[in-house]
Amino acid sequence: MTFASVHARVGEYAKTASGEACAPLGIANDDTWSHDTAHEAGRTAIGSGVFPVPGWDRYEPIRLLGQGGMGRVFLARDVRLGRNVAIKFVRGEEPELARRIEAEARAQARVNDERVCQVYEVGEVRGRVYIAMQHIDGKPLSELGRELTVEQTAIVMRGAALGVAEAHRAGLIHRDLKPSNIMVERGADGELRPYVLDFGLARDWADGTTLSGAILGTPQYMSPEQAQGEVKQLDQRSDVYSLGATLYAVLTGQPPHEGENPLVVLTRLAVDEPKRPRELDRDVPSDLEAIVMKCLEKAPAERYDSARELADDLGRFLAGEPVVARASSGLGYRLRRALRRHARLCAGIAVALIAVAIALGVALHERRQAARREELARRFTERVERIESMARYAALAPLHDLRPERARLRAAMDELGAEVRAAGGLGAAPGRYALGRGHLALGDDERAAAELAAAWDGGYREPRVAYARALALGHLYQRGLRALERAALPEAARAERRRELAARHREPALRYLRASGTAEVPAPTYVAALIAFYEDRFEDALAALDRIDAAGDARAWLYEVPLLRGQVLHARAIARADQGAASAADLDAGRRALEAAAAIGESEPAVHAARAELEWTALGIARSGGGATWAPLVRGVEAAGRGIALDPGDAQARALRDELRAQLARVPRDAEPPGALR
Repeated sequence: MTFASVHARVGEYAKTASGEACAPLGIANDDTWSHDTAHEAGRTAIGSGVFPVPGWDRYEPIRLLGQGGMGRVFLARDVRLGRNVAIKFVRGEEPELARRIEAEARAQARVNDERVCQVYEVGEVRGRVYIAMQHIDGKPLSELGRELTVEQTAIVMRGAALGVAEAHRAGLIHRDLKPSNIMVERGADGELRPYVLDFGLARDWADGTTLSGAILGTPQYMSPEQAQGEVKQLDQRSDVYSLGATLYAVLTGQPPHEGENPLVVLTRLAVDEPKRPRELDRDVPSDLEAIVMKCLEKAPAERYDSARELADDLGRFLAGEPVVARASSGLGYRLRRALRRHARLCAGIAVALIAVAIALGVALHERRQAARREELARRFTERVERIESMARYAALAPLHDLRPERARLRAAMDELGAEVRAAGGLGAAPGRYALGRGHLALGDDERAAAELAAAWDGGYREPRVAYARALALGHLYQRGLRALERAALPEAARAERRRELAARHREPALRYLRASGTAEVPAPTYVAALIAFYEDRFEDALAALDRIDAAGDARAWLYEVPLLRGQVLHARAIARADQGAASAADLDAGRRALEAAAAIGESEPAVHAARAELEWTALGIARSGGGATWAPLVRGVEAAGRGIALDPGDAQARALRDELRAQLARVPRDAEPPGALR
């Protein structure tokens, strides 16, 4: 980021500093609003406050907690569930602000992790948008400050990083991590529990003020790329920078860059390197300083690639193990740490070390080889996880042309492929695994299956490889079944083709699903549902999905669970095609499930393909049973059309729409929904 680019992008901040663009605040820090730990001085400045929905039968107000540029927050009693909540009313005079905050709060509500402040409800009452959230009896990290020991600080930041990592899995980037957005609660056992607040609710550089410009965040804690205003280019490494800046501030008592106004802060962020923490406080451990400085690298590629990787390194620090941030110190550093941790043992075996020096050299060589393979596998996996996140962000966006985003994703895949080839033999198998996952995220199941098979045959046989391979084979099996349903074949040929599909795709998919038992998946019950589905045990599959919904365990799945439910009901409707009402009920329930999936993954092609395929089945069953045929035909054409809108070159979606349209001359127009076949 150049000095000139900073000046070009901080007009809004300059206005904010002069008081022209900010709503007035009644408290010093709006980020403490969801908790009753605010200072008494802050409460006095707020005043009594009037609850904006008097006589509400759902929430009873207790007191005003705080207010800021984005609204007011009250402590209230949830009458229905008998619990206290923090309820925020969005400022009503800016509908666009209310819409954005409501959408982002709904997104945060999908994150189900004990380290993220839970959003219980988002809604509107009497024209006021409100957000009901978990009420946390704690203090913000900005208030605790340096009351914490170094170890306690590392524990709190490790927990916060794990919470942020879980949000990243759900496709969210925080964009405004700072000490005041991390609440710390002390349990009855004395354990410190951190909670991450305010996902997506970016604030001005002065705590508590909402910024309406293009650059969102808090300058003292934002990453250099965020300061440039390139929101579409941000990824999880931007949050890693902010976590490092937060840790820096807690350890030293000041943020990495300071200034009397936002322009000064952003200028220093662009051109200056922060002082190392040990220059400000010699008591900061050198390993923890190395972790902080790795987070604060100006180039995203030089930081930790994920919040989970940061959490892992903090865990190594707490366990007294070598940290990745100090890896450049080499073998001597690791040996010194080992000597400090095992001083007595090392003294006792000093003579024996001489005797085994040659064997140790061989072992070290093998260890380097293994470490290199592990490092390559981790690097490739982290690269493909970013590709998967980009694909998921695109799927969650409103219906739009995916081709530009797909072009960027394929370019990223080409870069990954080149890196895999450059790594040579050590990286071949883990690299093919990463490429397989990337093709799976892009919906190219055939290429995904080929790459994953190569990784498996190359000896990379971890549970996560088995799980990804099972998904690719399962998709191919389902696609083959649907194509077979539309094909005009004699029954004998159809049965033979079905046996071929089972042998080629279904049976190996089941084997790999059973081999993926220890793989890291969002919900193990989902694997059980897939197995039951592929074995045509539809009731067991639906029961497993019911358990996921009942447990609130969908987490980062988003549209996958309702999509699978719709596919299971579709398959059961086919199996019960001769049962009339039962088959029709399955089709109706499957249609509702797929509509729910489409409401979440509005730009996911697989969802609209599943909807169109279900309507094709509904058309065939209605035709054979004498039912209404025009409505499923119209719905099918509409669903296929949405797939074409996502990618006008999608041959599968076009073929399905053309097949449905070809039925027009053969289907009576028994009922024509509004807007049919435009």
